[in-house]
Amino acid sequence: MPAAPDPGSESRRWIRYEIDCRVKLTCTRQGKRLVKYGRAQDMSIGGMLLTAPTEFFEGERVELEFTPPNLPETLSLSGVVRQRIGAYSYGVEFREVTEAQLKLIHRLFEVLNVLDSLK
Repeated sequence: MPAAPDPGSESRRWIRYEIDCRVKLTCTRQGKRLVKYGRAQDMSIGGMLLTAPTEFFEGERVELEFTPPNLPETLSLSGVVRQRIGAYSYGVEFREVTEAQLKLIHRLFEVLNVLDSLK
């Protein structure tokens, strides 16, 4: 189910899909591992918009781990925070996506499209 168009959607490289699931976020700061949890709001092949009750910084590398809705597999992806939107929402760009991860992402989007068509 593609997310509603937003003012910047004309310049987007990929279609965004609405998604709601818990995301484990891990980063390293000053040699210490920080683990927080947030929620995904939408996702594309290239990244994710998520909300997390903590402060992340533009350019910060994060590890994302989540189980997409309606799929049994857990997806682990590396990313970098590209922008902060409001107080606790962040745009994260995926990095170093493997073929297996890409295949799972495509399968997730297929499931979301089918579910959306049943509405």
